[in-house]
Formats: sequence, structure tokens, C-alpha cells
Amino acid sequence: MYTFIFDIGKTNIKGHVLDPLGDSVWSDSMENYSIKGKDYNYVDVIEIEKWLLTTLRRTTQLYDITAINVTTHGACAVLLNHEGKLCLPVMDYECDIVEEISADYNSVRPDYHKTYSPNLSMGLNLGRQLYWLKHKYPKQFKQTHLVLMYPQYWVWRLTNIAITEVTSLGCHTDLWYPQQASYSSLIDTLNIRHAMPP
Repeated sequence: MYTFIFDIGKTNIKGHVLDPLGDSVWSDSMENYSIKGKDYNYVDVIEIEKWLLTTLRRTTQLYDITAINVTTHGACAVLLNHEGKLCLPVMDYECDIVEEISADYNSVRPDYHKTYSPNLSMGLNLGRQLYWLKHKYPKQFKQTHLVLMYPQYWVWRLTNIAITEVTSLGCHTDLWYPQQASYSSLIDTLNIRHAMPP
């Protein structure tokens, strides 16, 4: 019984197979990079998925994989429509164009003492990314049927189960009130409460 670790870092994507004692018995990696889009840089989830599926096929021929653990860098979300297709490309959080709306965003972002999310630069506050996308691409954003934090997107791709997980949701996103264990006011400002899975 082995565990496959799927780890998406900012610079590398890694796969590890761990034995029952937690020791790595196999690993592989590929470079992670963002693509320059028309308005913002984005993550190529299609290519990442191709690598993941190829890697899983290889490892399951060698090991009895009984569990998969997904870990990713933070500050990314995936917006999906009713058909499960991307509404918009997944923004690279190092994209500084979102700072052009910072004054407006700061007027609606929840208080730090409720979210414990510091006001960070670029797209490191996921809420700022979403706010920018909503105002830059209102038509596409309105088609959002499902909002998934980045690790949970990969869980959904592997299992077809859509979930929200609070440590991803609370990772400097401005979207979560930890003390209240509830969504922040920003969820309703963005009008995405209907799109947040259990």
C-alpha cells in the first residue's frame, strides 16, 4: 500500500511515491511556469493534468497506490461553469496587474482582525484576484458555477467531488473568518456564495 504525493510548487511540479513508513521510493518532477496571456499571466492546468495522468499511469504499474495526497502553492482558485469548463484561465498570483484595483478592493476587503489575512502585494490575496476578474471580465465571471481552491480543484479532477477545505480557504485569501468558521463578507461582495461547494 503506497501513497502518491502530487505537489504543485511555484517553480516545480513533483510526484512522489511513499511507502507505508512514509519513505519516498520514487519521484519525478517537471518545471512549472506561467503563460503570458493577453491581460494576465496564468497557470496551464491542462499541461499539468497531462503530466499528472501520465505520471499516475507509470507509478500505478510499479506500485499499489491506495491514496493520493494533493498539495499546491496558495493564492489560486479555479472558476468553473456549469459544464465544468474554465470560465477564465487560472491566474498566476505573481501577476501585479491586479494592483490597479487595490484602492477599490481595499474599500471592500474584510478587516484583518476577522480574516487574519494581511494585505499582500500582487495577487497574493486571492480575494483581490477574484475582485479584479469580476470587474475585468464580468460576463465570464458571471458564468461561475463552482469556485475551487487550487488543491481542491485537483481533488475534483481526480474524484469528481467538489469540496471546500478551510485551510486553503483561509490562506491569506480574505474569504474566511476563522474564529466564526464562516465565509467573510467578501464572498457576498463577489456574489459567489452559490458557487462555493460544501
